[in-house]
Parts: sequence; structure tokens; C-alpha cells
Amino acid sequence: VSTAIPGVPFLFVGDSRTVQMKTAVGSTDKAYVAKVGEGYSWFKNSALPQIPNYAGNGTTMIINFGVNDLANASKYIKLVNSNIDAWTAAGIKVYYAAVTPVKNCKTVSNDQIERFNAKLKSQLDPRVTWIDGYSYLKQNGFSTGDGLHYNNSTYKSLYSYYMSVIDA
Repeated sequence: VSTAIPGVPFLFVGDSRTVQMKTAVGSTDKAYVAKVGEGYSWFKNSALPQIPNYAGNGTTMIINFGVNDLANASKYIKLVNSNIDAWTAAGIKVYYAAVTPVKNCKTVSNDQIERFNAKLKSQLDPRVTWIDGYSYLKQNGFSTGDGLHYNNSTYKSLYSYYMSVIDA
């Protein structure tokens, strides 16, 4: 007989946008495994081994990677799908947050983001719930200083949207 280890209520795993969301909304009842400028390799080699330190029975995990390496959609799909059995068995509810839009960004286009999101949404295991923050921000607007990252009010709004999807 094994008992699942309880985890934090919410675990956010991602890149600089996740780091900045932490700054905007804080970390009470939440944990973050996130690093600026990272993508697939960091997720696989550094973030993945840290997930069991925070996530357990009752944890909701929100994964948010892709904007730094949109060409790796297939790798993200394979990595998440290959871990979903273990996460589900541990009592972790998994969400993947869509890569959100950019505005006048030199390195990334919304067309690239839309292709990445469409591929993930259609090929992730059905036990991974999709959170469409891309459409949410396109419909509700967002503020960005550098074209890629948002201001605190946009991160707070996006966080509230994530929580409304999770609570639904």
C-alpha cells in the first residue's frame, strides 16, 4: 500500500513569462519551477526532475513553455505525453498553457505561435487540459514593453483567466 504524497496546490513550470507571472501574482499557495530564456532542453533536464519536489496528490500543474523554441513542438508533445501516466498516478492534474501572443516582436511571430499552439492542442494526451491564454489575451488585450513580456496587470489578468479555467 502506498499513499500519494500531497503537493503544493499549484505548480507553474515555464520560462521567463512564468518567472514574471510569479513576480506579478506572488507565490502564496503556489510554487514555480521556471527560468528566464529557457525552453525544451531545460524543461527536460532541469525542470522535470524538480517537479516531484513540489507536485503530488492534489497538485494542479500548469506548464508554459514554447515561446523561446517554437520549433520544438513535437519534442514538447512527446515529453509531456511520456510523463502523463506518472503525473496522473501521483494525483497531479496537468494543464498546458498556450503560448500567448506577442506584439512587434523581432524574434517571434504570432503565426509561429498559432502553429505551435495548434499542434500541441491537437496532439497532447487528452488528460492534459489546454488553457487558451492566447485567445484570451487577443480578445481582452495586453500590454508589453518589449513585445514579448507583459506588464504586471496583464500577468495578473492572465493568471485570473488560468484560475477560472482550472476552477471550471
